[in-house]
Amino acid sequence: MTEVKVVEMEQLWVSVDTLMKLYESSESFIRRTIDEMRKSNHYRINVAVTASRYLRVNLAGFDKYYRKKYALKVAN
Repeated sequence: MTEVKVVEMEQLWVSVDTLMKLYESSESFIRRTIDEMRKSNHYRINVAVTASRYLRVNLAGFDKYYRKKYALKVAN
């Protein structure tokens, strides 16, 4: 079994462009995922809309949602 090291991160708020680079995904996919997060009661607090509708997303919250929603189920 693979060992996993858990690191606690400070709250880091990032833009859609940064998420596109980190997750190597298209802008439409990232924005769709953020919209799903905003509809969820649990993950809504991880999305902030600042002046001029500029989106900022909590990276740790996005990663948690992304892993929960899109993680591949690997059979043993």
